[in-house]
Amino acid sequence: MLGHRCVCDLWLASISHGTGTAQVFHFHVRRRRQRVKRAALSRPSPAAWGHPPSIKAHGSSPLLLDGPDDAPLTIMLAHGAGAPMDSTFMAAFAEELAAEGYRAARFEFPYMAERRRTGTKKPPDRAHVLLDTWRAVIGELGGDGLVIGGKSMGGRMASLLAAESGNQDIHALVCLSYPFHPAGKPCHLRTGHLA
Repeated sequence: MLGHRCVCDLWLASISHGTGTAQVFHFHVRRRRQRVKRAALSRPSPAAWGHPPSIKAHGSSPLLLDGPDDAPLTIMLAHGAGAPMDSTFMAAFAEELAAEGYRAARFEFPYMAERRRTGTKKPPDRAHVLLDTWRAVIGELGGDGLVIGGKSMGGRMASLLAAESGNQDIHALVCLSYPFHPAGKPCHLRTGHLA
C-alpha cells in the first residue's frame, strides 16, 4: 500500500442555459493512493464495493450513493469504458466528495452491468444507449443542484447530454481524464458540442 496522499483541485464550471452567466464550484479533493489487487468481476456485492453508505436499485444495476441525502449538490459520476463504478479511481472521488458534504452517485451502463453479471467482457454500448441510461438515472435522482460527469467515456457522454438543450436540471459538468479526443490523437478534438 502506498502511503502518500494525492491532492487535486476540482473546478466545476456551471452550465449557462442562455443566461450568459457562469458559476464555478471548487472542491479540494484529497485521496490516499492505494495499490489494490483487482478482484475478478462477479455479481455485485457490498463487500466488493468497499464502503458505500447506501445502495439503491436502478434497473438492472445498483446506484452507489455516498454522502448526505440533503447535500447542497448531487454529483452523478459514470465510469469509463473499461472499469466499473466501484473502481479505486471512482470510489476515491465519490468518498472524498462525500467527506466534503456533497452527495455522490455512481451507476453502471448496461454493458458493464452485464459484464459484472456474466463475467464476459463486451465493448461499450452505442452512444444512444449510454445517453438513455444517463437520462434514466437523472430522472431518478434529478433535482436542484445536480452535477453530472464521469471518467473518460462516462464524462464524454455526460458532456453530450449537458450540451443538449432542455437540460435545465444540470447545473455543472465534471470530466475526469479528458475524454474529448480519440486515444493517441490529441489533435482531433471532439469538443464542438460544448461551444
